[in-house]
Amino acid sequence: MRQSRTDAHPVQNGRSAVTGRPPFHNNSAATLEAVVDHDAEFFKFVEASSPPGVVPPVASTDGAHFNRKFLPDERPPLLAYLRKL
Repeated sequence: MRQSRTDAHPVQNGRSAVTGRPPFHNNSAATLEAVVDHDAEFFKFVEASSPPGVVPPVASTDGAHFNRKFLPDERPPLLAYLRKL
């Protein structure tokens, strides 16, 4: 069992061993897959709703490009990594 970095509760199998809740800050996502899907939609929304020529820091590593969103083929390795945390 490891310590969760977000809620300081032990986590096991992607859920808090203390509360049994899913791994999302407000418990609105039931699975890690749902969290990753939420993040993917968030980055799409940020890009679509930003004014032309504006790249918000949350969506960029260099301030000039929307490059924080992950590609579909990155989803399985991302999920595998998150399951190991």
